[in-house]
Amino acid sequence: MKLVEARREILDIQRARGHSPSTLESRRIHLDEFVGFLRDRGVENVEDVTSEHVETFRAWMLNHISAWTGRKLSISSVSQRLWLAKMFFTHWVEDVYKRQVMGESL
Repeated sequence: MKLVEARREILDIQRARGHSPSTLESRRIHLDEFVGFLRDRGVENVEDVTSEHVETFRAWMLNHISAWTGRKLSISSVSQRLWLAKMFFTHWVEDVYKRQVMGESL
């Protein structure tokens, strides 16, 4: 599955669950950041992401200076972004599982 497709699906699920517009916007920004980070490293598909990519993203976030605040991200902000990355992959694994159980090809 393409990263951008998975991103769209996650946001659609969040919207369907009734999350507020501000929550959806925040999650969209963070997902865009994550997907952009991966794409900058040549990753286009969810199944091509490795734990090394996620660890590199975490390390990048811990050292990143925010363009908005001019400061490093707080541990809480990093944790929120990593939680969203976890949700991203959990959704993908569940999707793959459902397709395999239902006999659909990927």
